[in-house]
Amino acid sequence: GLLYVAMDFMNWIEVVDLAHSQLVDTVPVGNGPGRLLYNSINNKVYCANAGLTVNGGGTVSVMDCSTHTVTTTIRVGDEPVDMAWYEARNRVFTANHGGSSVSVLLDAGGAVAETPSAEVRMTNAATVIRGVLVLGAVDSRQNTAYRTELLDISGRKVLALRTGWS
Repeated sequence: GLLYVAMDFMNWIEVVDLAHSQLVDTVPVGNGPGRLLYNSINNKVYCANAGLTVNGGGTVSVMDCSTHTVTTTIRVGDEPVDMAWYEARNRVFTANHGGSSVSVLLDAGGAVAETPSAEVRMTNAATVIRGVLVLGAVDSRQNTAYRTELLDISGRKVLALRTGWS
């Protein structure tokens, strides 16, 4: 088997043959490679390059494991720090720390970035702390634009939630 190692300060991925304990290849990738993710459907390794590019933003390099070559580099949000693979739809997601966004990498190689609006990020939304649902200012006079509702699995309203103990 092969082991893929992101070499952060060298800007490449090292490919190591585990059976013979030797370096097989070095593959140049983007600036500041970090998190690696293997996609077994496409036999590709995705490499999150958290270093900023000339025009800002991070990238994800896609390496073909059969040839040890980067087939595409996809521009994503600032500082992609983590990735997840959704096997059922063959999609890779990156969490872009610096830009507070998520990029969806389509299996064809393109990317779509989704960034929450400033209004959504600033909302004092409901949260659960120690088993208690805290609504904050969601249903208060300061924040009348938002309602909090409890929905069932099909999306039907079960209960309108209000502040206070019940």
